[in-house]
Amino acid sequence: MAGGTLALARQYVDIDRPQAALETLARAGEDELEGSEYWAIRAQALLQLDRSAECLDAATKGLEQSPEDVELLDLLALAHLQSGYPKTAQRVLAKALEIVPEEPILLAHEALAAANAGDFEAARDLVAKAMRLAPDFSPVLRARAQVAYLADDGSTACSSCRPPTKPHAREFSSSWCANGPRKDST
Repeated sequence: MAGGTLALARQYVDIDRPQAALETLARAGEDELEGSEYWAIRAQALLQLDRSAECLDAATKGLEQSPEDVELLDLLALAHLQSGYPKTAQRVLAKALEIVPEEPILLAHEALAAANAGDFEAARDLVAKAMRLAPDFSPVLRARAQVAYLADDGSTACSSCRPPTKPHAREFSSSWCANGPRKDST
């Protein structure tokens, strides 16, 4: 059932069942452990479970096999952001955006990292660019609301917008971004 285990695990993370994804990955065959997809799915599940240190490890292992895998770079950046290192997340996202410069979700995530680093002007510019590329894409809309919330800017976020309560990797929600510590300053 080569590939089937990974497909099932991917489905589990897509429907926000990260523990089921990890259990499925534990049954992966040796051939499935070789590819970066295994590590991307594992990293995403770990991020959904708020296990950012383990997510960092999984994403790093995947990037050792495939250094320009944009999904793994994004997950690595999100784990850094979740850990309270927005500037490190920005550096990782900058590398991902060199590979795919017009990717709305990467722009949205970089906007969140910039906002968490206190650079609200850059965050707004990044959100505006992502909005031009994908105005109806829910992660972009969510990032716009979160940047406005972090910047305390009621002009671009409705009063009913509140930060979500649980972080997700691909459709990034970040209640911890609004309240998490800013540990790095470089």
